Amino acid sequence: MDIKLSILVCSTPERLTASMEMMRQLEKQAYDRPVEVLMLMDNLVRSIDEQKTSLIQLAQGEFIAFMDHHYSLSEDYIASLLDAIMQHPNVDAIAFNVAHNWNSSVGFGFSSKPKHLMCYAKRVLLQSAEKEGRDWVEKAIQCVEVQVEMQQALVKKVDKMACFMHVFEINNWMEIVKRQIGRLRLSGLYEKLDSIYISFVTERADDEEHIESIVNEIGLLAKSDDTMKIRVVPQTYDFERSTLKWLHQYCNESPHNVQILYMHTKGVARFGTFVEPFVRDWVHLMESVLVDHHEMCLKHLGSVDACGVNYLPSPKPHFSGNFWWANSEYIKKLDKEIGSDYLAPEMWLLSHHQSKFCCLFHSEVNHYEQPFSSKNIPILASYYQPLFYSKNGEMVKS
Repeated sequence: MDIKLSILVCSTPERLTASMEMMRQLEKQAYDRPVEVLMLMDNLVRSIDEQKTSLIQLAQGEFIAFMDHHYSLSEDYIASLLDAIMQHPNVDAIAFNVAHNWNSSVGFGFSSKPKHLMCYAKRVLLQSAEKEGRDWVEKAIQCVEVQVEMQQALVKKVDKMACFMHVFEINNWMEIVKRQIGRLRLSGLYEKLDSIYISFVTERADDEEHIESIVNEIGLLAKSDDTMKIRVVPQTYDFERSTLKWLHQYCNESPHNVQILYMHTKGVARFGTFVEPFVRDWVHLMESVLVDHHEMCLKHLGSVDACGVNYLPSPKPHFSGNFWWANSEYIKKLDKEIGSDYLAPEMWLLSHHQSKFCCLFHSEVNHYEQPFSSKNIPILASYYQPLFYSKNGEMVKS
């Protein structure tokens, strides 16, 4: 039988279990239909785009769709795509809805038609390969002239791992955001995150042109997928509170535990001051441990509520700098109201009367007063000696 549809799955050894479950679902739906399902296992020697190019060359279907383990399929995913192909055999692409966090009551549930999941005519993908550029989706879209849009949601996505970023739009904020997103990508963490929620705090929240420019500029940093979500809120001088409250709401709505990384544009208010280079060293330390060594963090997060860098017991227990990983099941236990004290957002994470947490590394310096060389940051995860703590009321034991 002639193959009408090829479903292609890119995977890595660490994603094997999830990818095999996806393959089982696809093979079940593809049974006795003109559909092939192909998976390419790669050890990250090649980029995702290179892997997808290899799969496209192998595919025999007239239409091609990519799928990965971040998503769950509707029972009629393949049947619906086949129906659309049969009805519109000459189109360039078929778009469909993806339901994100569909159980959400407010704020986090929405539908989208992400271009990286669309079903493309193979001829379009082969044609797009000749265009200049690195991102296969952007090249493919340039070749799409006739597109069919399905209204039903064929795929669902529920976060299992997410990043929340608080962005204060002053001084060199864009430089910091670009660096942080770039680091997520270089570390390999971006590929593992289901969502990155970015909250922009700006004095120009009512300026539509300005907001559009922010969205466009951040869009250039994102991959052509649905990982990055942006919201813009007006400046109310409550600093990180608005983002932490948003995060708390998210955790309360999540139907299951989500491993969450929290970051912010630390140092943006120190731009141009004599402490700026010291704070830059500080941020580099936190990002090195929590982003570059995210696998170590996630391993420990399996046995504690939260982990971070530079734990300090006073004025109240906190991770100095306020970058951390935490489980959503723990975060939802925290008080949604954050005190008015300047340091309250930093004290919030470890404010619950009972918690288990670990300090992955301690610099033993005051980062507002002195530099901290990157040579002092362990390169290998095996060199770290995390300290584990348990908190019961006002008492913290190691």
